[in-house]
Amino acid sequence: MSHPVLDYFHQLAIPERERICQRCGTTWAYIRKACYAGQQLGAVICVELEKQTSGALPVETTFPEVDWRYVRNR
Repeated sequence: MSHPVLDYFHQLAIPERERICQRCGTTWAYIRKACYAGQQLGAVICVELEKQTSGALPVETTFPEVDWRYVRNR
């Protein structure tokens, strides 16, 4: 299964994965389960993923249901 979040995290060492997840207020197990189940990660987690990955996982990719251009320009 190809998913941008999974693709990104699979490139990282386990300690780095865990550190990013912790800073996002979640766990790798939750992110992995949600991605494989096709569930939407929460908006807060997606915003934090963007921050913690220095933009490698932009919210436009992880939470596409929102018009982020509109949100960002408010």
